[in-house]
Amino acid sequence: MAYDFHGPWSEVTSFSSPLYSRGSNIRFNQQYSQQWAIDRWISGGAPRNKLVLGLTGIATTFTLANITDAGVGAAVAGAGKTGPYLGHEGHTTYYRVCELIRNGAVYRFDEEQKMSYVVLEDQWAGYPTPKSMKEKVRFAYSRGLAGTMFWSLEVDDFKGTYCNAGQFPLLTAVYDTIQEMAPYAASVPTMKSFCYFTNWSPKYANLDARMDVRDVNTSLCSHLVYAFADIDRQNLTLVKSQPDDDDGTVWTKRGRYFTFNKLKADCPGLKTLLSVGGAYGHGFPLVVANADAMRTFARNAALYARDRDFDGIDIDWEYPRKLYREKFLDLIKAWAIDQWISGGAQRDKLVLGLTGQALTFTLADPNDTWVGASVLGPGTPGPYLGVEGRVPYYRVCELIQNGAVHHFDEEQKMAYAVLGDQWIGYPTPDSMKEKVLFAHSRRLAGTMFWSLEYDDFLGSYCRQGEFPLLTAVHDAMQEVAASPQLPI
Repeated sequence: MAYDFHGPWSEVTSFSSPLYSRGSNIRFNQQYSQQWAIDRWISGGAPRNKLVLGLTGIATTFTLANITDAGVGAAVAGAGKTGPYLGHEGHTTYYRVCELIRNGAVYRFDEEQKMSYVVLEDQWAGYPTPKSMKEKVRFAYSRGLAGTMFWSLEVDDFKGTYCNAGQFPLLTAVYDTIQEMAPYAASVPTMKSFCYFTNWSPKYANLDARMDVRDVNTSLCSHLVYAFADIDRQNLTLVKSQPDDDDGTVWTKRGRYFTFNKLKADCPGLKTLLSVGGAYGHGFPLVVANADAMRTFARNAALYARDRDFDGIDIDWEYPRKLYREKFLDLIKAWAIDQWISGGAQRDKLVLGLTGQALTFTLADPNDTWVGASVLGPGTPGPYLGVEGRVPYYRVCELIQNGAVHHFDEEQKMAYAVLGDQWIGYPTPDSMKEKVLFAHSRRLAGTMFWSLEYDDFLGSYCRQGEFPLLTAVHDAMQEVAASPQLPI
């Protein structure tokens, strides 16, 4: 992280993440800049392709000691006042600065440090702009770095309603500049993003939880996977698992299978797969019983999928007993990614599984709430899935709005929330980004997401737009796509 060089604790107005030092003012420590930090790492022997330049959309705010002295380095009375969005003093979001400018704040760009600041009465805010981001990406390339990281999506103008520059103007500037510099970067394979759609999600009892094909955002996924089809154990062919998957014929092209595959018409690069099996799937032991059975199943499955406009098949066998593991293409040696790799699995054939499900527990002691606390059993059923022990991501957002206390566990890169005796462990957009970066570091083929209806697909609960988890996966993949492939 190449920011927080200065902050609300500073004695003078200053930038959190200046690109360059401020040689014109002796009150500034010349080591407090991104250039100095990166060059220090490099001179100390750090491999350039291991370094990523940290960017942020957070603005640092101060209360001026004298409103007539409002430049960079002016004396301050303390941190800036609490704003309406982040809710704490000394920091605000980029889009809040845009709002202040519309309300009359005076804007300046500081050429020396490649950052901006605004002044409104006794309030001073130092912040990045798209111009700042462009300068920093160019600097990262000039030093041969692996790329950049951005902290964090919600502090950009993610809705595009404040800055008159479209959605994510800061990240767009980063992306556009990376595209400009792409001819100078190492070529890396484009990562894939697999997203699961479940055929029972349109039938949840709670209307707010229902997700149908029309709600799918195809721009976030390279592959859409339809779950599930079952196996006819007598004929070793595929059969539908819900009555409305199709109408029993192929030529009419009616049913959710066909509606699902019509999504490809508006997204030419999109691929669709039909997932077979699942938690309640049966028939796999018969499929792997002998070579003839496997050939029969492969032929029948391919015809079934092709007739319904799918591009391929996804095998979801949960969970083969030891007896069948070697027979099942000798793929099931272990579940962890590194064990797969050490066991000889090809990296470009491995896809890291992600989920938007939250795991819930009822605490034995509401005063002992940390990770590893004793529990009485699964959490109480929620209003959306209606089962013990599991809720969707958007339900967690709703609980936080209702007073649940949430924490991020840095060790395991996951979050948890506590409300009364209910404990919920769940993924966040930050978790998703970490996992994509891990998949990239292991040179995997990509990720898959189980499943679309667990994300905030309507954007009604988490105040992060539609599909915040999948958006984080998509954005992280875009970030790593333009960076050099990380060595192992």
